[in-house]
This record gives sequence, structure tokens and C-alpha cells, in this order.
Amino acid sequence: MKPDYKGGLLYPESDVHPLSLQYLENKGVDLCTGRKLRYLFGKAGLKTEIGIYTGTLNYMNKETEQQVEELLREFWSTKELLLKIGWSEQQIEDYKQEQIELVKNNLLFSFVPAFYAIGRK
Repeated sequence: MKPDYKGGLLYPESDVHPLSLQYLENKGVDLCTGRKLRYLFGKAGLKTEIGIYTGTLNYMNKETEQQVEELLREFWSTKELLLKIGWSEQQIEDYKQEQIELVKNNLLFSFVPAFYAIGRK
């Protein structure tokens, strides 16, 4: 399974998303790998079936408090990224609080498609 970062759908727009894409790209990550899986598997001589993992949408169907808990549990990775690109602790805390408020008001939508491929000889 491979994410397709450039195919992400986000609402509302976030200053963090383009920064995270740039960070990943600087690390050598191909931001479009997910959409290339069929091609890559085919190039290897495999008959390929592709699909998209939709489990990440389950997050938005959870109760608000569960969403907040999950956001807080996973926020360490966002914080780590923001520290690496030079954000202050205060900026990060402000951003985290903004995200919590968006979740509480049912305004946060974030979906990065993750594609899978099954290849057969």
C-alpha cells in the first residue's frame, strides 16, 4: 500500500500541508507513488489489480471525542515535522489547538488516498 500525497483532499486549506509535502519531497519521497503502482507492477511483468484503501475515512465517522483523542495521540508526528522545519513550540501548540477546534466543529476533512496493488505472474 502506498500513499499518494499529491492526491490529498484537505478542508480547510492548511499552511502545514504544503510544508509537509515539501519536506517529504526533500527527503526523496515520490509524492505520486500511489497512482503509479499499476505502471510499476506492470513494468515488472505482473498482471496487476489495484484498489484504494478507504479505512482512513473511518476516522471522520467516529464520535467527535474519539476524533480528538486520535488527533492528540498521533500529533507527535506532526510536531516532529514542524520542529524540523523550524516552527516554535508556541506555533505548534497554536496549530494543535486550531486542529482540535476544527474537529470539534466538524470542519476538518483530511484524506490522503492510499493505493494498493496485487501483482500476479
